[in-house]
Amino acid sequence: MDRLGRHTKDAIALIALAVGAFLRFDGLGVPSYWLDEILGQTLTTRVAAQPWWRWLIGFAEEHGPLYYASQLVGRIFGTSEFAGRLVPALFGVATIVLVWLATRSVAAPILLAVSPLAVYYSREARPYALLMMLTAALIVLLLPRSADLWSAVAGRPR
Repeated sequence: MDRLGRHTKDAIALIALAVGAFLRFDGLGVPSYWLDEILGQTLTTRVAAQPWWRWLIGFAEEHGPLYYASQLVGRIFGTSEFAGRLVPALFGVATIVLVWLATRSVAAPILLAVSPLAVYYSREARPYALLMMLTAALIVLLLPRSADLWSAVAGRPR
């Protein structure tokens, strides 16, 4: 894959992004919510009525305020299953872009785009897609500009 030109790699990454977006958005509103998603949406509804200081200390042990804020953004589109899962699906697509920026390889975005767990977590109204996106963003931010991901992991300079 090292012999591919920059434009070819970019085109392959865009195709991987399109496939990843299709897998995350196709039929996003079905099936109906499962129990954890129902409980999360109920808690999100309660959180919207909380005073501002509660946003600083958190609402539940397992999810931070950023998750509830993202779910409230999804409420702009309604309260359907599609609206509740829309923002996590967007996080999943953004993660593919961030992995492309971090690795600049063709394989990593393709693997993430079609990874069954990454697709599954991006299609449910839970905080897992947000966590994956934040992790990928931190890798992009912390990775030296002159190194690629694999060199940084191996601890050798490029």
